[in-house]
Amino acid sequence: MKNKKLVRSLVFAVLVFALILTLCDLFEYGNDHASQRIETYQQLEKNTVDAVFVGTSGMDRYWIGPKAFEENGITAYSLSTEAMPTWLLKSMLIEATDNQSPKLAIIDMRSFMLSYDGGEINDVRSRRVIDVLDFFSYSRLNAIHRTLKVLSKWDDDTSRFDMSFFFSFIRYHSLWEEESFSFDELKDPESKYMGFYVHENLSIAPISKIGADVTTQEREPLDPLCEQQLYELLDYVAKQDYEVLFLDTPHCYNELEAKRMNTLCDILDEEGVSYFVPGVDRELYDLETDFYNDGHVNYYGAEKFTEMFAEYLTENYDLPDRRGDEDCDDWVGVYDVIKAQIKKFEQAAEK
Repeated sequence: MKNKKLVRSLVFAVLVFALILTLCDLFEYGNDHASQRIETYQQLEKNTVDAVFVGTSGMDRYWIGPKAFEENGITAYSLSTEAMPTWLLKSMLIEATDNQSPKLAIIDMRSFMLSYDGGEINDVRSRRVIDVLDFFSYSRLNAIHRTLKVLSKWDDDTSRFDMSFFFSFIRYHSLWEEESFSFDELKDPESKYMGFYVHENLSIAPISKIGADVTTQEREPLDPLCEQQLYELLDYVAKQDYEVLFLDTPHCYNELEAKRMNTLCDILDEEGVSYFVPGVDRELYDLETDFYNDGHVNYYGAEKFTEMFAEYLTENYDLPDRRGDEDCDDWVGVYDVIKAQIKKFEQAAEK
């Protein structure tokens, strides 16, 4: 009798845990682009990605990985999310090496330009990363640990052991009460673009007038949290097998960003870490057609950046030509899919 009760208890516990996992999968932060990007990366053939971008939207808006594959043979994937918090860069690098062995990690310099003392610390930016990582993965546990460590220090309302980060349905359970709720809305659409951001409006929208570049030789200290996370990250990557390149994709600086970028470059120089800051090359980019705001290129600008940066990578890093590699079939034809989708956007806009 005791054995039967034990078995029943175990079965009940397993069913409850399975239900919890299902709810966590259904109820997570609604960010289709991030979900598609990370889940597609997780499904790629093992050890077929030779370079990985980690950081903010300054990565996935600029780098058309399938274009670089078709034209240069490079397999480089943007594993990024919008406004990714500085403290999650390490977690994303852990995720990047879970099923892949990249030779190069390209880290977004924009992440270190933020001012967290101005209200930029919030749970949303962290959840859009945490919620789409595999439930039992080390990268997810690392991301939760790092997030709660930061949030509990800076926000009195956040507990060091906030269980809603582990079980997302606690945070989003109110979705059940919404009359418009549908399970179809919780399913991520099929990912087609191998990390590149494609959007019906932003991909083809030009900006009416891009801001003026701010250039200065002055320095401004990094936000204290950013500086702390930078040194932690540098200590971590120094122990890894891959090379590291910090990258600032072209955009218009404001005065504070320009001064902080100078400071960041000084630190990287002192630490002997490579970085690339191409700036807004006005001979390369058409400022009336290639950006959709001061901080991001559209598809036309991304085409130009990808061509330029793929050439830079080819000249400076020993990345293999993966064209013809059967294990990289996931990359084949994706650039054509992207171009076809952009063409549809253009035709719709003309009507």
